[in-house]
Amino acid sequence: MTSTSDMPFSGLRVLDLTQGVAGPHCTMLFAQYGADVVKIEPPAGDWARGLGGAYEDLSSHFIAFNRGKQSIVLDLKEERGREIVLQLARDADVVVESFRPGVVDRLGVGYTDLRALNPDVIYVSISGFGQTGPYRARGAVDSIIQSYTGFMSINRNESGKPQKVSMVVMDAIAGLYAFQSATVALYARLAGGGGRYLDIGMSQAGFAFQSPKITQYAMENGSPPDDIYVPIGVYETREGYINISARHPAQFARLCHALGRPELAADPRFASYEAQDENADALRSALQAAFSEKTADEWVNILNEAEVLNQKVNDFGDVLADPHVDATGAFAEIDHEVVGKIPLANIPGAPPIPSDGPLATAPRLGQHSVAILHALGQSDREIGELIASGVLGAFGRAPESVGE
Repeated sequence: MTSTSDMPFSGLRVLDLTQGVAGPHCTMLFAQYGADVVKIEPPAGDWARGLGGAYEDLSSHFIAFNRGKQSIVLDLKEERGREIVLQLARDADVVVESFRPGVVDRLGVGYTDLRALNPDVIYVSISGFGQTGPYRARGAVDSIIQSYTGFMSINRNESGKPQKVSMVVMDAIAGLYAFQSATVALYARLAGGGGRYLDIGMSQAGFAFQSPKITQYAMENGSPPDDIYVPIGVYETREGYINISARHPAQFARLCHALGRPELAADPRFASYEAQDENADALRSALQAAFSEKTADEWVNILNEAEVLNQKVNDFGDVLADPHVDATGAFAEIDHEVVGKIPLANIPGAPPIPSDGPLATAPRLGQHSVAILHALGQSDREIGELIASGVLGAFGRAPESVGE
């Protein structure tokens, strides 16, 4: 059973005006810790509902980053839609939006508009390049930020072509920084700091995430940062791949003996870090020849016995079948009413995701529209009129059927 101390944001109200991944990740974390999160979606829904393949109006990305929220569909271009947002904002502790800079102001739901109603609100804007600077108006998604921040330049294939990491890493990092900044602002508010505005640029999040690599680039006079230090890296085995880290001299000596190549540890070409770097191709070739003699699983056992840092390169099937993953409760298994049985990764330090209930799933489009407006004092007739006019969307209720 989850205790109140596990849900420190219980009673906190968060208004979510975001789409995609970065903003929803931030607000999902608030929900994870007990906050009441209301997600305001446009009539077509958050575009992440179709990201990576949709099951009705849900996708893996949407479920992962929108667990525990309520969904209301509002057309913010309509005056009545804007008025409802302002009603909800009066009691909000945190508001998070991810429109391009200037859009929320044009819609009448920007920080200035909301602060006039709620001076203590923490207002978070997440955008590609931040609210200032020559690139502020540019749109961005994860891959654009990967390329802009230099992240792709340190992820190249064997031919040297920059590669996109096949995970929305910049989105996820921006969401984490946004959550961190908002929670710090809430703490400051407890000390009398009042409300504040937070500008979270995905580009700046990408720079902060890569700070040591960018610093290294400057320290080495512009030399491309390279982490392919032998003997660190991935090697192909007779079956599968294995990743090793044996840069330290003691680790390197143990590696060579475990591989049955003790002469490599005594070879002057590989006797120091500098020598290894100068003769990287020769060392890499020798190690590859050795690793080709056995399977990845066999090498894992041998290297673990020798206390050499190593890991077979897993795919997600390997991960989900791993006994350590099972023993540590790394995933919650959810029997989802729409998509069936799925794993959801538990968040480090947070209470485990329950097997059912709001935190185990994401809302359908407009699932809570009617309940939210009832809580604002709207009658069924008023709600029906809003649906009929297109201002409000509600799950399972088409405009033409409203009022029947």
